[in-house]
Amino acid sequence: MIAKQEIREYSRGAKVYLAHYKNLNNVLHWHDDCELVYVQKGTLEVFVRGTCYSLNAGDLLYIGNMEEHSIRTRTEADVYMIIFSAELLRGTLPRLQLGSPVLKGDYGFLELYETLKGEFLRGGNFSKEISETLVYLRILSIFREEEVTPSAFKQKDKLLFMGLLEDIDKNYAYYSAEMGASFLCVSKVYFSKYFHKMSGMTFVEYLNNVRIGKAIELLFSKKERTVTEISTLCGFNSIRNFNYAFKKATGYSPSALPEDFTLDELSFRVGSPDPQRFNPTLHETVLLESFG
Repeated sequence: MIAKQEIREYSRGAKVYLAHYKNLNNVLHWHDDCELVYVQKGTLEVFVRGTCYSLNAGDLLYIGNMEEHSIRTRTEADVYMIIFSAELLRGTLPRLQLGSPVLKGDYGFLELYETLKGEFLRGGNFSKEISETLVYLRILSIFREEEVTPSAFKQKDKLLFMGLLEDIDKNYAYYSAEMGASFLCVSKVYFSKYFHKMSGMTFVEYLNNVRIGKAIELLFSKKERTVTEISTLCGFNSIRNFNYAFKKATGYSPSALPEDFTLDELSFRVGSPDPQRFNPTLHETVLLESFG
C-alpha cells in the first residue's frame, strides 16, 4: 500500500492541531506535518517507516513529516494527538530523524496537550507564538533524549518519489519499469532498487495494487463491462494474472466482491492532493474533541 497525501489547514493561527479520539483508525497516508500520538488506554497498531509497531497505554510515538503511516485500534482505545507543521522545525532538524518512532517515555505529553488546549481556549495576544514555541521546545527535548540518525531521505527525494507515484497513477494501464526509469532519468536496474527502498515493495507489486484499485472502481461503476474487459482496461495481460492479483489484494474473486466492499482498507491511489476529497480517518473513529 502507498499513501495518499492529506493536506491540513490550521484554522486558529497557530500551526498546531489537537485531537482526542476514541478508537482511532485511518488508512495509509502522508502529509507535510509532524505528529505525536499518545495512547491513554487500549492498544494501537501503527504502520510507519515500513514497520508495524504495537502501542499500549502510556506509549508515545512520533511521526515525522512525509512519513507514510496508518493507525488501527486493536483494543478499545483513547488516543490523543498533537499535529504541527514541519515549518516549526525547519532550520533546526531538517536532516535528522529519530532512531525509532516509538519514544522511550511520554515526555509529559498530556500536560503539554492540556496546556495547548488552554491556549486555544484563551486565545488573544501571543497565543499563536506561545503554542508554537511550546511544541518546538518539546520536540527539541525529545530529539535531545532519543537516539537520532541522519534522515533516510531528503525532502526533495521524497517529493520526486511522490511525483513518480502520481505519474504511475495517471498511466497505470500501460506503465512499465522502463517508463519509471525514464521519469527519474536512471537505469532500469537502479529504478528497481530505488523503488523498493522508497516504498518497501517491488514496482510490480505496487503497480498491481494500483491496477486492482482501478478495477474495483470499474466493477462498481454503472457501466456494463465484463471482468475480461476490466482486466484489459487496467493493464493485465491475462485474465488469469488479473484474478490472481485481485484475490491477493482483496481476498475475493472479482465476481464475488461484496457490494459493500470499500477501498478504504486498500488506499491504493495517489492522485492530485485534494483536501476536500481525501480524509484518511475511517468511519468507526469517534472524534471526542479537536482544536486548531
